[in-house]
Amino acid sequence: MCCSLYDEKSANVDIEAARKLGIHVKGVRDYGDEGTVEFIFAQLIYLFKGLGKNQWGSEATELKNKSVGIIGFGTLGQMVGKIAVHFGMQGFLF
Repeated sequence: MCCSLYDEKSANVDIEAARKLGIHVKGVRDYGDEGTVEFIFAQLIYLFKGLGKNQWGSEATELKNKSVGIIGFGTLGQMVGKIAVHFGMQGFLF
């Protein structure tokens, strides 16, 4: 059985129960990264354009020339960085 496994307590599978039943649970790397990146940029667009309840700044603006801080540069961080470049954003890595 596979799940997005950070640690046993945060897993979306009852690992202890699976273990008792002889089921081996393995973590899935890079699971759901595309959807996460889409969500991140959807939220940024909503905030910069004021499409939802909240808006950053008094007027709608574009992502172009804005800075984005990326903490960690694993698969997800790299994907966010690539999409940010397509929007003309500046990237900072931590």
